[in-house]
Amino acid sequence: MLFLSNDLALPGASHSSYSPHVSAVAPELGRAFSVACDDSSPAATSTLRTATVGLVRRLKSDGLPPERVVIAVKTALVRYGGCYATPSFDEDRAANGRQSKIYRRVFYWALDTYYETE
Repeated sequence: MLFLSNDLALPGASHSSYSPHVSAVAPELGRAFSVACDDSSPAATSTLRTATVGLVRRLKSDGLPPERVVIAVKTALVRYGGCYATPSFDEDRAANGRQSKIYRRVFYWALDTYYETE
């Protein structure tokens, strides 16, 4: 489970509404990322996008600034998504080129969701 500290929240943002009855979205993102790295189907991509949007919306509603959201997304991918190192955009330096391509999508979806540009 990804735990968030209120001291990282944006000024004036509402406090976290976490309860044990709210589903954990970080593990969902990690699992969806792992599947998408092995399966290029539209269904796997859609599931990954849905999980990314869900995590980012949750973190934003908890008041996290964008840089903390990016760190939380990367943490979810490393902890739950089978990444052995922090994902990178650089396909040449990455151990898994497909993983880099998928991470690039996740990163852009996260920013689009946070800034509501889609």
